[in-house]
Amino acid sequence: MKTSTPIRHYLHGDQKEDDPELFFNRFGDLFEPKSHFVDQTNPEGSTRRGRTNRPETHFQRYKRDKSTLHMKFANSPGKFYRPEKAPNCCVVSKTSMKQKAT
Repeated sequence: MKTSTPIRHYLHGDQKEDDPELFFNRFGDLFEPKSHFVDQTNPEGSTRRGRTNRPETHFQRYKRDKSTLHMKFANSPGKFYRPEKAPNCCVVSKTSMKQKAT
């Protein structure tokens, strides 16, 4: 029986494993430089179930991705993986902003 290698699943803002200068952009389904994530809002909003929602920050998009991650893994056991402490520029940016405010 052939076992397939799990596919790396990226959340919005996750650092690309083979190129640390790039981060996953769920809005465009591609990798972008960190400078893309400096502007904390997505002016076009996000599309979900065929309708456009209000604009959300990159951190909000990351949190939304993370909140549904368990379902993706449960629906496709062993097909995907994500490192537990995957570097993510959205989380770092949010943490930095909180520290600057105090």
